[in-house]
Amino acid sequence: MRSRKGAICAAVLLLSLFALGCAVTTVPRGYLAGASDLPADVYGGWIELTCSSVGKPAVRVSGELIAVGGDSVYVVNDSLRAIALADVTSGRLAAYGSDAIGLGVLVFVGTLSTISNGAWLVFTMPMWIIGGSAAVSVRTHEPLVDYPHRGWSSVAPFARYPQGLPPGLDRSRIKIKPFVSSRLTLGEAAR
Repeated sequence: MRSRKGAICAAVLLLSLFALGCAVTTVPRGYLAGASDLPADVYGGWIELTCSSVGKPAVRVSGELIAVGGDSVYVVNDSLRAIALADVTSGRLAAYGSDAIGLGVLVFVGTLSTISNGAWLVFTMPMWIIGGSAAVSVRTHEPLVDYPHRGWSSVAPFARYPQGLPPGLDRSRIKIKPFVSSRLTLGEAAR
């Protein structure tokens, strides 16, 4: 009995550690479409940029990715902002919701189910923990595009206007996708 309680505690501790491998973003909950809904979603992904101009402190800008032009990236949150590509030092785009939380719950339940394996749980529990943690980590990173690791050509397809801003577009009418805001701070770009 004591070894089963110890095994449960170890499973909970180790599964908590898999969260360290998850991608961290501040995407508002409910903002991103799921992977299967992405082709029909007319809005851009959520982007977080770190920008710095010469002689000025770094600034963080986040919001919906509207377009990537030849010399600027366009992001809308409260209002549309054009940011010079030369000023962007780093960025992270969340293209869609990964639902890694759901996968993490399944891994947790699967790990707990190894208690029914008796003595074999010394083999099956580590397999669930290692394999499940790897799967959750991969799932959280799937929808993310990091700049400068990947270039603007990898970011642009997830913009509202992937080919750039259309000529004659009234920029003052561009508004962010409607959503109920509550930020995720740990986990991933989930919906």
